[in-house]
Amino acid sequence: MTSPKIDYDYYFDPETKTDEFEALEIGKLVTPTGKIIACDPCVLHTGEYKHFVKTVATGSYPIKIVVNKKHPYRKELCAMARIECTNLPAVRWEQAERCGGKSSNINLSKSGLYIDSGLACFCDFKTQIDYINYLNNTYKKNPWTDFYNNELDVIFKDNASNKISLGLWANFSIPNSPNNIIMVETGEGDGVYDCYWGIDKNGNTTSLLLDFVFCQNEKF
Repeated sequence: MTSPKIDYDYYFDPETKTDEFEALEIGKLVTPTGKIIACDPCVLHTGEYKHFVKTVATGSYPIKIVVNKKHPYRKELCAMARIECTNLPAVRWEQAERCGGKSSNINLSKSGLYIDSGLACFCDFKTQIDYINYLNNTYKKNPWTDFYNNELDVIFKDNASNKISLGLWANFSIPNSPNNIIMVETGEGDGVYDCYWGIDKNGNTTSLLLDFVFCQNEKF
C-alpha cells in the first residue's frame, strides 16, 4: 500500500499551535509482551482480533490523541491516536498488518480497523487475556452486569472537557492486573479506519497510529 502523504508528526508536535487541532497525552500503555492489539473494544473479549505482526519492546509508552476543536458538526472530535515509541520523526508510514493472515470475516481481515461501537482501543496481547478473564469472572458473579455503564462510561465522562461532552478517551486499568486498555472515540463514529507504523530514517519504529479522519478526507 502507498504510504500516506499526510505529515502526521506535525499534528502531534507540541510546537504545533493551531486553533483547530490540539495534541493530548492521555496516559501510558503497559506492554508486557510488546504484541499490540488495536480493535473495537466491544469485540476485544472475543479474542478474535490478533496482535500486529510487528512488535515493540516491552515496557510502557505514551498514548497521544489529536483533537479537532472546530469540527463543523461537533464541539470536539478525536482525529487520530497513536502509541509513541520514540520521539524521532517518521520518514514513511507502513500499513500495520495482523498475525493470522486473512479471515473469511471481513471485520477480522489482515489490516484495517473495523469499528461498530464508535470506539477503538490499544492494548497488549497479555492484557487481552487479563481482560477476558476479568469479564468472565464479572459476568459469572452477575450475568446482568452492565460493564459499559457501570465502569467505562464513568471513566469517559471523567475525561470530558465539558459537561456536555461524553469524553473522548478512557484509560481502563484491569483490576488485579498491572495492565491497562486505552480506549478512544473514533472520529465521526463507526467505519473502517487505517492503522500505520511510523518508520524513521534508520528503519526503526517510531509509533503505531490510528487515523480516524485524514485518510478518508485529506482536506479535513
